Amino acid sequence: MNLDVMRVQGYRFFCNKLWNATKFALGSLGEGFQPHPTLQLSGQESNMDRWILSRLAYAIAQTNQGMESYEFPTCTSAIYNFWLYELCDWYL
Repeated sequence: MNLDVMRVQGYRFFCNKLWNATKFALGSLGEGFQPHPTLQLSGQESNMDRWILSRLAYAIAQTNQGMESYEFPTCTSAIYNFWLYELCDWYL
């Protein structure tokens, strides 16, 4: 069995980003936070907020397309790239 150490290290890095982003969000939102059941924008979102929402919409569209066509690598890549390269590296 071939084990790519660099791939394992990359996924370790991803898990670390996942952990830190979740920890940051939970700490920032405070105890007892309840999200609104529907997304309602205030109209006063910053450019960065609008950008991340557009990137999220794109990732969702890619994921839905991958699910409908049974191309699961498309789904995982869309989620992985959004979380790692856009949400964690730029937005947070």
